[in-house]
Amino acid sequence: KAKEETKSLAKAAGATVAGLIVLGPVGVVGGAFIRGKDVTIPAGAELYIQTKTEASVYGLKVK
Repeated sequence: KAKEETKSLAKAAGATVAGLIVLGPVGVVGGAFIRGKDVTIPAGAELYIQTKTEASVYGLKVK
């Protein structure tokens, strides 16, 4: 599942870069309008977070 989410993010980033190449700065703005999807994480779910360098990670409980 994490790999699928990464692919989706990569597509959005790729669209932004392609827009920049084809349309210049206006293309970057167009890439910002690619909508992701909302995800509901069930209570008690375990999450695995990987950072490139050592970092403090904080969680936020949203209604």
